[in-house]
Amino acid sequence: MEQKGPDPRHGEKHKRKPSKKKVKEEKRFSEGEHQLKALRGERKVGGHTMLPIRWMPPESIMYRKFTTESDVWSLGVVLWEIFTYGKQPWYQLSNNEVIECITQGRVLQRPRTCPKEVYDLMLGCWQREPHMRLNIKEIHALLLNLAKASPVYLDILG
Repeated sequence: MEQKGPDPRHGEKHKRKPSKKKVKEEKRFSEGEHQLKALRGERKVGGHTMLPIRWMPPESIMYRKFTTESDVWSLGVVLWEIFTYGKQPWYQLSNNEVIECITQGRVLQRPRTCPKEVYDLMLGCWQREPHMRLNIKEIHALLLNLAKASPVYLDILG
């Protein structure tokens, strides 16, 4: 009689190796996770995860909670960047000061070149309570209405 596997009488234990498919899936998951972190701006420095705090809402800073609502907050910051011609959000503050401002409920000031309607949209993205923020469909509708409205001319030189 031919024996398959280790002989249990000799105290040998049969160790199951993961299938090649499972190893590939785990590797793919791990690689995908690293790619997501890179896309979100996360990186490791000295064993610590670095996050893009200037674009993050309070709940992401305090609890590392990332949701569609936190993406809406970040979209508001990107809109702010557009109307400041690419200034870094909270450019005058250190990272620790930014964390303090955001967690205390402060928001970025209206850029000089930003129409009130667009700043109102930004404020809708920056509601402290995530469920109070605009949703993507509302933002889309507001942007479409702004695009259809008559042009607003701003004095950007003086």
